[in-house]
Amino acid sequence: MKTALTVAAGIALTLLTANARIGENTETCAVRYGAPQKLELDEKNTGVAIYRKNDLVIKIHFTNGSADLINYSPGEVARIDFETAQYLLDINGRNKEWTQLTDTKIDIHDVQSEYAQKISWQYVDPILWETKDGVLVASYSDNTGVLEIKTSTAQQKIRQGL
Repeated sequence: MKTALTVAAGIALTLLTANARIGENTETCAVRYGAPQKLELDEKNTGVAIYRKNDLVIKIHFTNGSADLINYSPGEVARIDFETAQYLLDINGRNKEWTQLTDTKIDIHDVQSEYAQKISWQYVDPILWETKDGVLVASYSDNTGVLEIKTSTAQQKIRQGL
């Protein structure tokens, strides 16, 4: 009985930590990503931490000690493609349902060549998402390989120039 409870608690804890990135504090982020390469927080625990994990650069903004913006950037070799961006959205979404606000791809027709047989496409840049409840927003650029996930309040602060 004790073993079953311990296993159930372990599974619950794993699921909780796997889905709780926005809203985490600096200590939880250090456990997840390792010691930050750079940590600049003021007396209210507001500021930025920069981590490196799996050859990705992870920049996190904290407001009052809680992560409200996460920026995933490519490293030397690793790249964030569209599928990876979708995966990171899912694990950062705290079980929220995302709505994609922009098209993913657009067709490119070569008007210069009447013999062009192949229609090519490109990703829309940036691709934007929002959770159905409007709490989280995200953007992904295929050109730069950067994914940014933030709370809508962080988005409002950015728009206001804070």
